[in-house]
Amino acid sequence: MMQNEFDTVVVNTNEIPIPLREFLPHVEVVRDEGSLGFLLYIIGTLLVFTFFRLRDKSLLPLWFNSFLMQQNLRFLQNNKINSLFFDYLLGLVLSFSALAISIAFVLDREQDILFILAVVGFLCCVHVFSISVVSFSGWIFQSQEMTNESILNIWIHHIIIGLVVIPTLFVLFFMPSYATEPLLYVLFISIICFYVKKILRWISIFFTNKVSVFYLILYLCALEIVPILALYKVVHTLIE
Repeated sequence: MMQNEFDTVVVNTNEIPIPLREFLPHVEVVRDEGSLGFLLYIIGTLLVFTFFRLRDKSLLPLWFNSFLMQQNLRFLQNNKINSLFFDYLLGLVLSFSALAISIAFVLDREQDILFILAVVGFLCCVHVFSISVVSFSGWIFQSQEMTNESILNIWIHHIIIGLVVIPTLFVLFFMPSYATEPLLYVLFISIICFYVKKILRWISIFFTNKVSVFYLILYLCALEIVPILALYKVVHTLIE
């Protein structure tokens, strides 16, 4: 009995014909169960940037300019931070969440929500502690102008470090695994350069206000070096 030739035709509806497909570059992006959460984070980040843009077009450029130049920091100081406190707080949370996700990504724990929240909470505690120490020191030494400048400097640096990390963090998600390590080196070098810039800014503030070198070293040890060591200890404890 002769078999109908049409019975042997198998149509794959899941495959779309693409001309010259074998010549097209193809890089497989790995997707796992944490992809949806990360995509939601990207959408939320873009919505926050849109909010900043709609609320005050000059806010983000002013933050970056204040980070780069101390004169712009003093100009920003003339504007009351209380009127834009929600913007500063939202930028701080966005920044710390980006840092926490970056740390989790390096440790291969980007799907551990509790770990990310713990790191964000620790960074927020460091931020509050730094501002409290500076405020208390300003009250003791009766230096309100330097205190206000220092507090604003803490806000700006803590916000900008996360905003600098965000682009690399987005790229890490969409890049293949073989390109992850070079990007992590770029991220690490960027954070080091950021902290060098931050320390230089503090040196400039202290010398401009003619503060003793002893207090400068005391501040750098207490509010810059110790938090980094404490963060390392917290992360190491959470891993174990």
